Amino acid sequence: MRISNISQAEFNNNNKIAKQKQNNNNFQTHAVNNNYVPLTNQYLAFLGGYSVDLKQTVNQLNENQFPPQIRQQALQTLECGNPEDKTLYDIHLDKYKKILDCYSLEELKEKYPEFKDAKSAWEVDANKNSLIYNFQNGQSEIFSPQEDLTLQLIKLYWGQGFSLSDISKYIEQNDSNNTKNAHYSMGKKLNIPLLNPRYAIVLKLSNKEYNEKFTEQMSIKRKEAHEAKQQLYEGEGVVIPSGSLSEAHKKHISEGLKKYYQENPEASIVISERQRQFYIENPEEKEKRHFAMDYAWNKTKEGKSVLKHLNKFIKKYNNTNINEEQLSGIEKLDEKQKTALAAFFKKNAWAKEQLSKAVKKGYIALEKTLKMQQDFSLIQKKSYTLEMFPKALREDMKKYAQERNLELPDIGIGTAYIYAGENKDTLETKNAVKKVQSIIDKYSNDYKNTADDIATSRQIAIIAFKNKLEKNLEKYTNNDVKILNEKLNILLKEFPIYINPYTQLNIKVPVSGISGEIINSLYYSIGAIAAELNNGQYFLDLLGKTLDEAYDAAYLKNEEELRKLLDY
Repeated sequence: MRISNISQAEFNNNNKIAKQKQNNNNFQTHAVNNNYVPLTNQYLAFLGGYSVDLKQTVNQLNENQFPPQIRQQALQTLECGNPEDKTLYDIHLDKYKKILDCYSLEELKEKYPEFKDAKSAWEVDANKNSLIYNFQNGQSEIFSPQEDLTLQLIKLYWGQGFSLSDISKYIEQNDSNNTKNAHYSMGKKLNIPLLNPRYAIVLKLSNKEYNEKFTEQMSIKRKEAHEAKQQLYEGEGVVIPSGSLSEAHKKHISEGLKKYYQENPEASIVISERQRQFYIENPEEKEKRHFAMDYAWNKTKEGKSVLKHLNKFIKKYNNTNINEEQLSGIEKLDEKQKTALAAFFKKNAWAKEQLSKAVKKGYIALEKTLKMQQDFSLIQKKSYTLEMFPKALREDMKKYAQERNLELPDIGIGTAYIYAGENKDTLETKNAVKKVQSIIDKYSNDYKNTADDIATSRQIAIIAFKNKLEKNLEKYTNNDVKILNEKLNILLKEFPIYINPYTQLNIKVPVSGISGEIINSLYYSIGAIAAELNNGQYFLDLLGKTLDEAYDAAYLKNEEELRKLLDY
C-alpha cells in the first residue's frame, strides 16, 4: 500500500413498560419479573466508576435485554481492548446515530428494518388533546410540523438515547393541552419499539453528559418547532433551521428545494432571503443549483423557449432585463425586475409548465453528472483515509477559504487517501490537489506558525498513539495491535522522537530534536503500516483522534492533558 499525493491536500415507567408484549422482532420490551429487576446496589454500581465501564455493563445485562447487534458490538469492542473507553451509550450511538440523518419514515425503515411496523403520526386516529392530536392540528410547541412525529420521537428515544420517562415528563410540562404521555403514544398508537426497561436505565446511566444533552436537545426542538411554524406562515416552500446543520440535513433541504422549484418554477428565480443565505453558506449546494438552472435555461428546448419570450416581454413591459446569474435565483432581483417577472408568469400560464419541465431536466442532468463523478471515485478505489491535520485546524482553513470565496474541492483539507492498489491520479484529481494546496499555502502565509503547529501536533500524536497501544497491549486478543506495535518500535528506533513537555506547552515553538519533515514522514508511514492491517481504518481513526487531542492540548497549553498524552 502507499499514500497518494492527494494527502497533502488535506450522537419510572418501568412497570408500564414491563407490561408491553414482546413483538416479532424480539426486541420490543420484554416482560420482566422480579428476578430481572436489578438490586439497589447493582444500580449504585453504575453511578460510580462502573457507570462507564463497558465490561461491567455487559456482564450485568442478559443477552435478550439488548437491542439487535448491540451486545455483539460491545463484545467486539472489549475484545479489542476498548482503547477509546467506550460505554454502552457509545456503542448504542454507533449503531443508531444515523437515525438522526433520516428525514422520512421510509428512509428510516430502509436503514433500520427493526422499525418496519412503526406507524406515521398522520395515519392514526388520535384522541382529542393527546400528543398526536396536538401534532396533527399544529398545536404542538415541541415538535416540528415539517417532520413526522413518529420519526422525531424515534430520533429522541433511539437515536439519542433519551429515556421514555424524561421525554414524557418534558412533553407534559411543555404541552399543557396534552392528556396522554409519550409512553402511550409511542408504544400503543405509533407502534414504536420500546427498549427493555433495564437496558434503558443502564443506557441512561452510561451517558456521562445525559442531563446536559437532554436539556440542550429539547431546547433545540422547541426553537426548531417555532421556526418551522413561522417559516410556513411566511410561505416558505422548505423550512431552513438557523444554526449549524449536518451534511445530511443540508442535503435534505437541498432536495426539498429542488422538488419545490420543479413544482413552482417561477419561485426558482425570486428565492427568499433565507434560501439565498442557505446557498451562500453552502457553496457546494449553490454550485449544484447553478448547474441545474443553467442547464434548464440554456440546454433544454423548453427553457430556451421561455427565455426567449421572457426577454421580449420584460423589456417591453418596463424596459428591464435579467442576466444569467439572476436567472439561477442566487443573485438578487430589484423591484422592477420582480414586478416584470410576476406579470410575465401571470399572463403566460404555459411558461410555468414549460419551465417546470426544463427545471426537472436540469436536475436530472445534475444527477447524471454526480453519478459519473461517483463512478469515477469508485474506479479510484479509495480504501482508507487518514486525517493529516487536526480537526480544529481543518475547520479553520475551511472557514478561511469560504470567507475569501476560494474554491474548495470535495477532496477536503488535510485528508490522506491510502489505496489498496496502484493509485492512478487523473488530471482532475491533480487539479483538485493543487487548489487545496493553494488554500493551505495562503493560510500558512497569513499564519506563519502553521507548519510548526502541524509538525508539533504530529510529534506529540505519534508518541501518544504509541502509548495508547502499549497500555492496551494485554487487552487485545487481536494480533493486529501486536504487529502494529512491533513495526512502530522498529520505525521509531530508526527515527527517535524527543519531546520536552515544558517546551511543547507553547505550540509556537518549533519541534525540538528532530526536523518537521521527518515528523511528517513518520506520521505518513504509521498510516501506511496501519492500513496493511485487517482492521486498518480503526487504527487510522484512532491516530487521527490522537492528533486532534495533541493539537488541542498543546495549542490550549493544557499541561495536564499534555502530560497525560505523553505519559509523563
